[in-house]
Amino acid sequence: SAGLVANVATGIPRLDYTGGGCPHILAEPQRTNLLTTSEPTGGPESNVTFQSDFNALGFTNCVFYEDNTLTRYFYQGSTPASTECTFSAFVKMDSGNEPVVGTTTGSGDFVIVINSSIATQVNPNVSMGSNVWRVSATRTTGSGGTSNGLVKYTSQTANGFRVTGLQAEAGSYPTSYIPTVAASVTRNEELFTRTGIGDLINSAEGVIFVEFAALNNDGTNRQISLSDGTADNRVTISMSSVSNEIAGQVRSGGGLSMNKSNAMTQTDFNKVAIKWKVDDFAIWLNGSEVKTDASGAAPIGLNQLSFDKGDGLNDFFGKIRQL
Repeated sequence: SAGLVANVATGIPRLDYTGGGCPHILAEPQRTNLLTTSEPTGGPESNVTFQSDFNALGFTNCVFYEDNTLTRYFYQGSTPASTECTFSAFVKMDSGNEPVVGTTTGSGDFVIVINSSIATQVNPNVSMGSNVWRVSATRTTGSGGTSNGLVKYTSQTANGFRVTGLQAEAGSYPTSYIPTVAASVTRNEELFTRTGIGDLINSAEGVIFVEFAALNNDGTNRQISLSDGTADNRVTISMSSVSNEIAGQVRSGGGLSMNKSNAMTQTDFNKVAIKWKVDDFAIWLNGSEVKTDASGAAPIGLNQLSFDKGDGLNDFFGKIRQL
């Protein structure tokens, strides 16, 4: 909340204040920062300088790209072969403006290179405050290699900038910053489960509500459930594997009581509720009832809340404001 990148100990839920206002719980999959020094002080470079003046978000060391009078780059590696990888970094422009990630050697302020080729910016820049932006780009690697970083060509703008917090990870989108010093570092996936709460849940009828957003519309099932610790008795809210779809499911004794879905932009924050009781089920989306089912049994023995399907599968990764 103070505008810093904070290190959080293992086992402690992370509260993300990116974007301002109230924070959200951040739940992410396991990722490894493949780059061995995320705040560089040296390395394979040309026409850049290493400085200690980033002075934002808690960073100190950075790489300074001055202008477009020479081709300037800093590389670090390596990335695995034939793998979708994402490179991200924190950039502060001398002008104070938002950086423009180029798509060619003649566009934007710089390009992001993964495995010696220009990568595509899939996700928009993220404002971190203090005139700092987190930029990222993604591409599927070829044979693997060590040429991963930012390049500023003479045919791009003359805008100078500083960059730090470098990260390369296997995946189609960037996850939160993983600091490294002299070796790659892995952050384990985050799993949230609260058991032994059967006295707090009315299995016969009730409502589960969540305000959340996906990290990416990535074609996987990501679920939040009330259950008995199995998939046989559960009430589940799901970011569907179908693109930009929300799904709700209720099971009782292994039988399916409700299975409905509705269009929803997964990467936006949405408010979703499922209500259940015998022969009366519904999904609500942002204040409106969108799907109903008038036949089925209520689940039995609900006693835990988990960020999965109820049986440890289909882990939920995303951002949660309310639950």
